[in-house]
Amino acid sequence: MNKWWLLGIVFLIGACNSEPKNTDVEVTEVGDGVQIEKTVDSLDILNKMIVKDPSNPDLYGQKARIYLTQLESDKAVEEYERAINADTTNPKYYLKKAELYYKRAQFDKSRLEAERVLAFDPDNAKANLRMGWIAFVVKGYEKSIEYINKALQSDVHLAEAYYLKGLVYKDTQKYKMAVSSFRTATEQNNDYYDAWVELGYLHALANSDLTVSYYDNAIRIDSTKYEAHYNKGYFLQERGQFKEALDEYEVIIRNRPYFYNAYFNKGYIYLEYLNNYDSAAYEFTRVIGVNPMNYKAFYNRGLAYERNNKLKLALADYDQALKLKPTYDAAAEGKSRILGN
Repeated sequence: MNKWWLLGIVFLIGACNSEPKNTDVEVTEVGDGVQIEKTVDSLDILNKMIVKDPSNPDLYGQKARIYLTQLESDKAVEEYERAINADTTNPKYYLKKAELYYKRAQFDKSRLEAERVLAFDPDNAKANLRMGWIAFVVKGYEKSIEYINKALQSDVHLAEAYYLKGLVYKDTQKYKMAVSSFRTATEQNNDYYDAWVELGYLHALANSDLTVSYYDNAIRIDSTKYEAHYNKGYFLQERGQFKEALDEYEVIIRNRPYFYNAYFNKGYIYLEYLNNYDSAAYEFTRVIGVNPMNYKAFYNRGLAYERNNKLKLALADYDQALKLKPTYDAAAEGKSRILGN
């Protein structure tokens, strides 16, 4: 199993053709002193306001926000461009477009929007930081650092810039510099969840006693996210603190019942360390319930059955593992053990 399993999250924003309705807006900020009270159709209200005040970019920006809540990202882009046309010297909506394109992994378009800002505001910290992110994802690490430093020249307290710098150093295996950057990110923003997670990860690589405290800081900020609990659980598992590790995985399951890696790791602990084969089989069954194509779960459940002398059940699981992956040697060896081949 992978020693450090981290899930990369991609924000997928689709588009559909119908005009969205926002039916439960309480009080929404549009701009300075402009609000929309609860209404049946806030888009209609905004359209009427735009007719009266077509040069107000924040009205178009609010329409974009509504479209995004309805997963209408293409229409949101159109509204951001209208906001830009209403005020071409305000970087706000260029950067909104750049962020949206970045989340959709349209990095060339994101870069063009950031460059539009830099053309009239070359010291803009957020635009330089966006360029730094784009350079980072295409592994242009030196260029990324240049943009990060440029952003920090304009805003020395920009926690995200230190965080990104830490990621660059981590990817290039400059771990001490990465730790320093992530620490600075948390100094600038003590509630920077991702920076605390990265500090935990890097200290775990060194088997440091500080590891748990870094993950606990992330958990303090948001106990419902899985990364800190999962990595902390695995770190404790590797240290032989099985009860504590099981507790961390169980927290994940309460918040994310479809996160099957937590079930898998619980099953592995019961199977390989605690010799509790009934519990192991139960956890691997939970994995299969979420991900029925997981051939390793079938194999490990089969192994739990085999060690519990439930050979027919074990054989069926080894067969299913081989059906899903015919070249899976461990399952073939398990089947041979039972059949006496």
